[in-house]
Amino acid sequence: REHPGLAEVDRPPDWEPDYRSLARLYLAGMDQPGWEPKASAAARFAAAVDEIRAASGATPIIVSHGLISAAYLSSVMPPGWDARTFWDVLTLPDAWRF
Repeated sequence: REHPGLAEVDRPPDWEPDYRSLARLYLAGMDQPGWEPKASAAARFAAAVDEIRAASGATPIIVSHGLISAAYLSSVMPPGWDARTFWDVLTLPDAWRF
């Protein structure tokens, strides 16, 4: 089933030709104008993961988007973990076990 907490980072719908650079700045901790703050996005995703885990009674499979996944992981991984590198190496589609 679909969970709204797993949605991609909220940002303006207009096409941004320099999206890749803006996304990398965002993942480095520089929130972008009009974008959902990184800390809020990570907290939203974390709450969804916790809710899904509690409801499933097992290890769930979660399908989501790259930028929100990288933002979430940056909030739970040890200091020095680079969300930008993780995001850079994602393929479409991709699968990771967390």
